[in-house]
This record gives sequence, structure tokens and C-alpha cells, in this order.
Amino acid sequence: MVVLAGCAEGPEQVHEEYRARLAKFLPINEAHTLTVERWPEFSAEPLDSGVRMGILELGQLGHCQLATDIAGRNNQLGKVATASERFKYHLRFLQQVNACLNHPDSETLSPSLIAALEQEKQFKTRTLGQAFNNLLAQEKELKHLFTFSRNALDFDEQAGRVNSQSALTQLANIADNLAQHNVEDIDTEQLTQALEQLNRSDYIAKLLRATREQIALNNALSAELERIKLPGDICAAHKNNRNSMIVHNIFNKFYIGQLQGFQSHLAGRLQQLQPIFTRILQFQPDDSHIKAQLLGTHGEPSLLAELKTSSRRHVTWWQAFYKHCDLTPGE
Repeated sequence: MVVLAGCAEGPEQVHEEYRARLAKFLPINEAHTLTVERWPEFSAEPLDSGVRMGILELGQLGHCQLATDIAGRNNQLGKVATASERFKYHLRFLQQVNACLNHPDSETLSPSLIAALEQEKQFKTRTLGQAFNNLLAQEKELKHLFTFSRNALDFDEQAGRVNSQSALTQLANIADNLAQHNVEDIDTEQLTQALEQLNRSDYIAKLLRATREQIALNNALSAELERIKLPGDICAAHKNNRNSMIVHNIFNKFYIGQLQGFQSHLAGRLQQLQPIFTRILQFQPDDSHIKAQLLGTHGEPSLLAELKTSSRRHVTWWQAFYKHCDLTPGE
């Protein structure tokens, strides 16, 4: 009577089936419209377009690798570069400018050119954090990382997990180096590799969607269950009856047997990723919507805390049910 209909159902469908089965014996709605709002994207603040030099000025820098990067940034292709390419240029400028200024041939540079390079160096050093934030806000793979995925993580789905976590760790390492102004320690190719890994998998976006769905489904069902008067609406006090045994079996089959383990799996993945997310989002203001929702800043609970709270809330109602109906969980 409580056998799951079809083996291909995902966690959301199992939760919906769980509710529908309970609704046959409890005064709750048989269906619930799942509403999970899309998180707003990160905001980007345009940075100064950088040093603009004519042919004569670039000619003075012919002994510097920096000249090639500046020329590339100033040409037409540079003007339509992706966010990641703009960010890598930001880093390469800082990695190369001192070597250029300290080169023996730079003694002949004009004072105005030296001043322009020094000014740009100070600007790019001062805006490292904002440059990284703009990368998060504008690069396709990173924009989609925290926004709503079309699909949620399925039971036991592991594809892309290891590579996605490795890619996020690379991004976190870059952010840490930026925070310490250790620009020389950053290999820009690591960013390229990380973005390629994230482009091949939407594991993180699916994980976040699945977590938010399970929180919403737990809370919606718990809210309806909490309106039920115990024990009168289900069973006479301290007496088993047929309906209470059926409800007990539904809970065991669907929540204990499938959903609780899946939600525990989600919590475990978030537990591993939360410190990495913290490092990646370290330059975001605490009231940034994604940072507040994901990490629990600005007075908000973290996504992990919300998941645990919604699970505890649901189980708490069932504990009261078992107490009033004189049943033992797991039987």
C-alpha cells in the first residue's frame, strides 16, 4: 500500500508522493506547489578600463612583456574579452609591472609613462577584491553556479562532484592569495582549468537546488502536520489503530527509508563545501543575498542550518505522533 510507484522518481517526486500518501489518512493537502525563488545574481561594479597607450608609448615598453598584454587589452578583441580574460589581465599586469619598471631599459621611459604605470598598479592592487567579485558576477560558469539550476541532484548522484569541488578549491586559493596581495603566487591557468571543470558539470548548482527544494518541502509539510490535533485527529490516546499504523508505515517507507538519508547526504556535501564557499565569497558584502542565504551572514541562517532545522522540525512532529499514538519508530 505504500510501495513507491516507479524506481525513476527523484527526491522531489518522492517527497510529493510521501505527502500524497499521508493525505489519504491525515487532514493535509494532497498536493503542494513547490516554490523556490531564484537567487538574484551577484552585482558587478565596473572597474576603470585600464591604461590606454598609443603606439609611441607602447614602443617605449618594447623590452617588457607587459607591453604585449596592454596592447592586447587595448585592441578591439580586448574590449570584448570575457570576464575571466579581463580578470587574468588584471593579475598579469600586477605580476609584470614591477619587472618592467625595474628593467634597465626602463631608465629611458618618460616620467608621464612611469607615473601612469604606477597609478595603474596602485589601482589594480586596491581593486583586487572587486575584480574577483566581477569575475563571479560576469563569467558564465560562475554566474550559473549559485543561481537556480534546471535540475536538482538525484539520489546517489555523484557525477562531477570531485571535479567541481577541486575547481572551487582552486578559486578559493586564488581568492586567498588576492586577500593577502600574493599576486605572484597565482597561476592564471589554474583559473582557466577551474572554469573548464565547472563548465563540464552543474553538480554544485544541482546540489543547491536540491537542498532548497528539500527545505521548502519539509517546511511546507511540517506546517500542515503541526496543525493536526494530537492524539484526537489520528488515534485515541495510548491506543494503536489501523490508520495510525498506516501513517507510521508511510513515514518509515518514504521519509526514513529515502528522504532522510538523502537530506543527510546533502548536509554532508554542504558541510564540506561551506568553508570553500566562505573563502570564495570573502570579498562579497555580508548583505549580499547569495552570501547571506548560503553562509548565514547578515542575520540569516546558512543553507546548511536551514536544512538541518527543517529536518529536525519534521522529525519533531513525528516524535509527538509516536508518543501520543503509543507506537515505536522503526517497527
